[in-house]
Amino acid sequence: MRSAKAAAAVAAAQAEAMRSMVAANVVLAVIQNAALDAEIAANSDAIASNRQVLDLLRQREKLGAVGRSDVAAQEAALAAVEGTLPPLVRASAANQAALSILIGKAPGMPVFDSGGALPALEDLTLPADLPMALPADLLKTRPDVAAAAATLEGAAADVKVAMAARLPQLTLSATAGGTAEDFGRMFADGNPFWQLLGGLAAPIFHGGSLKRQQQAAEHALDAAKAGYRGTALQAFADVSNALTALSADATALSIAERGDAAASASFGFVKRQLQLGGVGTLQVLNASAVAQTARAQYVAAKAARLSDTVGLYVALGGGLQAPQGAAQATPKP
Repeated sequence: MRSAKAAAAVAAAQAEAMRSMVAANVVLAVIQNAALDAEIAANSDAIASNRQVLDLLRQREKLGAVGRSDVAAQEAALAAVEGTLPPLVRASAANQAALSILIGKAPGMPVFDSGGALPALEDLTLPADLPMALPADLLKTRPDVAAAAATLEGAAADVKVAMAARLPQLTLSATAGGTAEDFGRMFADGNPFWQLLGGLAAPIFHGGSLKRQQQAAEHALDAAKAGYRGTALQAFADVSNALTALSADATALSIAERGDAAASASFGFVKRQLQLGGVGTLQVLNASAVAQTARAQYVAAKAARLSDTVGLYVALGGGLQAPQGAAQATPKP
């Protein structure tokens, strides 16, 4: 009975793990969609800016202020930026198709029945009370840890069953009939109690196979113990890695935000100076490349922090709530 209950608990934990995995993959697909949309928008802005610069250079070429080489360099830069757009559009379409499959819809169908759009990257925010240190008791909610614990319980129950099978099962009842003056005559030929000898002797005659069954069950229990230990250690490692990633992501995002703002402002100044004839083509190309790179780093940093937050929830088994009776974590800003 205990072994059957343990098997049911393992199946339930595996089902919960599958639900958590699908939910996490849906959220990650939404984050990826938002990041790709942001990259597409950034590249479209870069294309528009480079076309504006090219128009300015062509006007200055007509006036004799710049040579044909300056115009050609900008044309090459524009083509390079334009070439980055089709792969992003293709990746976005593939991601949306994968998201549709995850939520049970055919690719190409609206994700929302109301026809609403998926959230943009700037609309996705982190939990206000995201902790950076968590009690170990939270790992009890992980489906894989629960499954390993149930497997261990089932293996222990199997050992008990195997040990019990080696003991003789002897039951006397008043309806068996027959009488005996002494114990030795109970097993005399013709006495109904002679049939009890088979039930008494079977574990003895099959002792070798029953012993091997018990040994096999004990080996299975040892394997279950090792599996539980390995699963628990991996759970601790997953949470540790997720917390480390979030800490690093916060620093990377802060740097990327400053870099994006500074590069964007710098590129705006350079374009203005180009209009006034105060800078050359090289400065414009450099400022444009830096601005595009900084924007891409910002988008990647924000998407990484959002994705790693999902990773923390997955590492904790789907949430930040401690199990009944466990100490609660102290949220940190």
